[in-house]
Amino acid sequence: MQTKFPALTLLLSCGVLVACSGESTPEAVERKSTTEASPVATVESTAFSEAPVGRLSRAVAPTHYRLELTIDPKEARFAGRVSIDLMVEESVDHFWIHGKGLAVSESWLETESGARIEAHYEQRHGSGVSLIAPETPIGPGPATLNLVWDAPFNTAANALFRVDRDGDAYVASQLQPIAARQIFPGFDEPGFKVPFDVTLITPTGEVAMTNTPELSAEDLGDGFTRRVFATSRPLPTYLLAFAVGPYDLVDYGMIPPNEIRQRPLPLRAIAARGQGERLEYALRNTQGLLEVLERYFGTPYPYAKLDLIAMPTSFGGAMENPGAITYDEYLLLMDDDSSLSQRRAYTFVHAHELAHMWFGDLVTPEWWTDIWLNESFASWMMFKASDEFWPEGAFDREVMKDALNAMKEDSLAAARQIREPVKHNEAIADAFDGITYNKGGGVLAMLERFVGEEAFRDGVRLHMERHEDGVADAADFIDSLATGSGQAEIEAAFNAFIEQPGVPLLEVSVNCTPGEAPSLDVRQGRYAPLGSSIEAEASAWLVPLCVSYEGDSGVSSECTMLREQEQRIPLESESCPSRLLPNADGAGYYRFALDESWWQGLIEGIPSVPASEALVLADSLDGA
Repeated sequence: MQTKFPALTLLLSCGVLVACSGESTPEAVERKSTTEASPVATVESTAFSEAPVGRLSRAVAPTHYRLELTIDPKEARFAGRVSIDLMVEESVDHFWIHGKGLAVSESWLETESGARIEAHYEQRHGSGVSLIAPETPIGPGPATLNLVWDAPFNTAANALFRVDRDGDAYVASQLQPIAARQIFPGFDEPGFKVPFDVTLITPTGEVAMTNTPELSAEDLGDGFTRRVFATSRPLPTYLLAFAVGPYDLVDYGMIPPNEIRQRPLPLRAIAARGQGERLEYALRNTQGLLEVLERYFGTPYPYAKLDLIAMPTSFGGAMENPGAITYDEYLLLMDDDSSLSQRRAYTFVHAHELAHMWFGDLVTPEWWTDIWLNESFASWMMFKASDEFWPEGAFDREVMKDALNAMKEDSLAAARQIREPVKHNEAIADAFDGITYNKGGGVLAMLERFVGEEAFRDGVRLHMERHEDGVADAADFIDSLATGSGQAEIEAAFNAFIEQPGVPLLEVSVNCTPGEAPSLDVRQGRYAPLGSSIEAEASAWLVPLCVSYEGDSGVSSECTMLREQEQRIPLESESCPSRLLPNADGAGYYRFALDESWWQGLIEGIPSVPASEALVLADSLDGA
């Protein structure tokens, strides 16, 4: 994961049930570190195709993992073994997986008939693309890939990392976007979404946590305990989480059932030794936020438990691992007397990660090109949920404020589009920035204002229903919104905003000819700061335009789709408005320009307008 919540970064500085199915079940890993791999099958290194640096072929794909890790935080290395059930679509003499910096000592395949085929494992690319070459071809049909390895803990807060703190050693994980390959060999892409069985062998007496509930614990009699965890729902590799060490564990009991969720939900949290009592505020306020989201999605929290992990070192924000969400300590360790800014940060970041339990975890992007949609949605939803949970927290204008901040970057000639194709591993990190989080959230807010809150929600719910436990891309979501809301025209508008960079500038003139209904003449182009090389006329959008105005009958608002570069829009008012704002509720992702007299009328009315409208007025005026 790259730094999440760019604005928050400034604030901060500013198991597994191992299946008992025949020979493919891995045996216990020997609990000692090795520095070199044992011999494995060898092949001529020139015999195979070049390592793919983008998406892997689907000719060989995982269907289930059985993963066992031996983790001792006092050691420098950890060990593991995995059995990956595969579906092989055609006969192959080699295929590609992911593995980075792993000392693999054993590698073999088992066929459906039970035959064992030795295989060569070799990392072929620095990004962690590795070759699997069986001694004889395999497929088509099912097979199981088995590997045994050990590897060093990271010292930076990435992959499986080790932290020394106050005389204690802790291990935690951060796998987004492509760090899972540093922990275990596998298919480290979001589109490969399958169940996991995880077993952890850890020092007896220390906390061991992953995404699913613990089913059993067996004392091995040598200072270690084998902990078996429940089978997960389908997950991509980047959403796995692990924490081992002398953490304080606070069991908060059960979140009771409600009108959406018929079952109680276990809630716990962990923090470094001595910090457990500071978790109470975060735990106490989780139920309210979670229930807001359950009502919005119309379905229960999808996972069997909810654990909150205060990381033993900072990693730049939070991460939505299902059932085991990780946070910087600043976001969890507090009380009712903590600063307002810290309690607000906890609220909206916690809402962001909980929203991901549905949008991002239950439904996952097919590929990194659409990670923007995960983050845009959660960034939009976190303030919506926070405002309902804590109305006095002044969250209602935050999406718009973030969108205005994104416009500064989006006004540059070098600005990128929201949906930027990701073609290789090294480009994935570029998908996490203010355009991803803030512009994307602003576009969603604009579409919701245009179609209406309930219609937009119906589209979101349809998307969850269509793709539950699966993957989807932007086109899938846009289709769900259009279908669920019953407004097909937003499909083209959505695409217009995500597939080109820039901020629309709407030049608005008000026509009030006596004897005729008032109307607006709107001319659109791309906003260009003074001295910019941007060709303002070169871009056009389908703009969901909503205006508010004050007339004889009070304040009114209406929306229309701006389809042309120049378009006349009739108003429903029978009289000429005394004031008109071309961005009702401040929800539109665009700037506007007016004649001087209409600017003056807006400025004089600032004391009486909502804060969101006053802010977009000031932004457009400043950008004029």
